[in-house]
Amino acid sequence: MPAALWDDLALLDECPAWVAFRDFVELAERIDTYLAVMETDRRTAALAQDCRGELDLLRVLADLCVDLDLPRAAADARHLHELADR
Repeated sequence: MPAALWDDLALLDECPAWVAFRDFVELAERIDTYLAVMETDRRTAALAQDCRGELDLLRVLADLCVDLDLPRAAADARHLHELADR
């Protein structure tokens, strides 16, 4: 890629709309990765799949994780819900 294009790309980090979009995409990727992991456990798979359509279900998934003695997964679900709710 020509150096001039790299300079133009660097300017994107100064654009508030781009920064907001990038942050949104990064959060979506974090949530997707978390849900993909939770979908591998048969005990949480169905609810994790439902979370893809309704992010508020992350709170319910967190409660389920507590019941299943998965405290780190519960904390992650609550944290991701809090970030998505902003």
